[in-house]
Amino acid sequence: MFALLLLACAEEGGESADTGASPLDLRLTEGDYTPGELDLWGPDVVVQPGEDVTHCIAGTFTGDDLAIHALTTWQNAFGHHVQLYRLLGTELDYPEGESFPCGVGTAFNMTDTQPAGLPTAVHIGDVQTIDQPLDEGMAFYIEGGSRYLLQAHYVNTGSEAIRVHDLAALDLLDADTEVSTWVAAAIFHNGNLTIPAASAASMSFDCPVEVPEEGLSVRFVNGHMHEWGTSLRITQVRGDSTTILSDVPGWESAYRDSPPTSNYAAGELDFLPGDVIRTECAWFNDTDETLAFPHEMCDGVSLVYPQKTTTICDSTTGMNP
Repeated sequence: MFALLLLACAEEGGESADTGASPLDLRLTEGDYTPGELDLWGPDVVVQPGEDVTHCIAGTFTGDDLAIHALTTWQNAFGHHVQLYRLLGTELDYPEGESFPCGVGTAFNMTDTQPAGLPTAVHIGDVQTIDQPLDEGMAFYIEGGSRYLLQAHYVNTGSEAIRVHDLAALDLLDADTEVSTWVAAAIFHNGNLTIPAASAASMSFDCPVEVPEEGLSVRFVNGHMHEWGTSLRITQVRGDSTTILSDVPGWESAYRDSPPTSNYAAGELDFLPGDVIRTECAWFNDTDETLAFPHEMCDGVSLVYPQKTTTICDSTTGMNP
């Protein structure tokens, strides 16, 4: 789903290195997707069988400020996510239109990015995994002339190489006349996890929320783990009181791409100065190797307003005893 999902790199190529056969062509073609008002195409790359890889492509939003009302991502089979970021690096660092591996262990610097918004709809193959439209008049803000990075993550569990080319389709509002409410993500993350082989493990961490004095309203809350997750809970702590915002006592592998989401109408939930968000995750590692971030995760995700900029709490606490 999201910002901090960076995995091992793969090499771009044309033909399968193992067999010499042409890769299975899973690039999107007309009829596979619904175009938006602004279409951003991801890297055109080959992913070898068994690879878990992330590639990126850099670009620039030219013209006036953008108000993104719908951010729809499209991938074919074996896709994990497409994520749109603001790119803080320069064109010298990331040339226009350049595709490159951007996972852990590569030269890519994740601190050069900031999530540009949360996907409002996600399509992987013939399945729509997320359908979370923004309310009328709501939009993510992108400053005109700013750079972007489109990231595509694939896990090729098939037996042959695949060639992929993904899409983020943006539907826009007029930033000056059609936007009533700016929205942004508030993310609560902890990558300091280690899950021993053939073992259960859990984590609990607290994040203070970054809000102005008047507070922020909350549109929805959900969590993110991968297929070894067993439960997830997100709680708002305000002084001596606690409110459970999302509780999934039986996490399923399908929730990696389509998490249960708690939606809130205007006035139902707010974040105020001093609030703390507690995220609790549990897993069972049924493999014979230790699992660590980013192969497994523990994140809380919320959409807040009125807010133009994504905020991320990156907690460094450790696992539960």
